This record gives sequence, C-alpha cells and structure tokens, in this order.
Amino acid sequence: MSDRTNRVFLTNEARILKHMRLAKGYSMRRAGDLIGRSDSYISQIENGRMDVPEGEILQRLLDIYDGPKIKSFKERARLLKCQMTLQEELSDLIKRLSDEKAITALNVVKGLLT
Repeated sequence: MSDRTNRVFLTNEARILKHMRLAKGYSMRRAGDLIGRSDSYISQIENGRMDVPEGEILQRLLDIYDGPKIKSFKERARLLKCQMTLQEELSDLIKRLSDEKAITALNVVKGLLT
C-alpha cells in the first residue's frame, strides 16, 4: 500500500467501500474499530488519500460490510466505471491533475463555455 496523502485519487473500489459502509449504517469509527484500524484510516481510503487495502485487510472490510469476496468486489469495481456519468469521470480526472495542469484545464473549460 502506497502513501498518497499528498494527492487524491478516488477509485471505484473506494467508492464501493464507502457505499457499503453507509449501507451497513457504520460510522468510520465503527468500521475502523471492527478491523482494528482508526477512523482516519477508513477516511483516507474512502477519500482517495490512501490506496484501498489488499488481501486480508480488504477481506475483513468486505466481511464486516457483509460484502462479497475480493474477486467479486474487484469485478464490481471494474463494472462501476461503465456506470459513471461523464461529469463524474471528468471530476475524477481533474482531481489527479497537478495545479499547473488544473489551471490549463480550467482555462480550456472556460473557453468551451464562451
């Protein structure tokens, strides 16, 4: 798992985990407690500041959310890309840009609106 606290990259896996947690009615603190981690850990994953865990930790999260096994979870995340709106996909791409490139993108979008 890499440390990505300086940049945000919200993955489909992170979106699904957040949705599953909310559907289960768990706070970030409760979810963290159930897997032996902090609420900050859950927050960083769900907000794209940390990679979604792999292996045992991911399966523990899926288990507490009454979710599928890892293979099915990964397939669900892959299929979610097809369901994103153009605006959601654009928003995700923008979050990955450096400040310099974000300024360029902003100018291009402004130009499209005139």
